[in-house]
Amino acid sequence: MDYEVGEGLKKYYGDLVGILSSLDLERVDGVLDVLKKCKSERKTVYVCGNGESASTAEHYSENCFQFSDS
Repeated sequence: MDYEVGEGLKKYYGDLVGILSSLDLERVDGVLDVLKKCKSERKTVYVCGNGESASTAEHYSENCFQFSDS
């Protein structure tokens, strides 16, 4: 059993590293700039999902600016 778990974790880690390393960080910064501007201008940002995605959207919206500078 431990071998299967270890192999699964290695695959998950490899997949995660691959996804994160493929991100265009300039585009991510651009999205963050838009969100910060929306916050400073007291605009509304809608985040939605269906099923499990709704839970992810809810958590995102609750934590979106938790660590922001403004």
